[in-house]
Amino acid sequence: MKEKCLIDDALIAATCKHYGIRKIATFDPDFKRVNFLEVITLENDKNSGKELQKIGR
Repeated sequence: MKEKCLIDDALIAATCKHYGIRKIATFDPDFKRVNFLEVITLENDKNSGKELQKIGR
């Protein structure tokens, strides 16, 4: 994580790295800047309602 982030976000990212967690479900866009995390978020889809969709960095 090269850019600045909130201390809470940094703690969450560090915990994920420590435990080998590679995916995180969040609406917080700051996690897209964490190079070892894949961000998963809910996004409305007109055809199928809500579904999980990957958000690319």
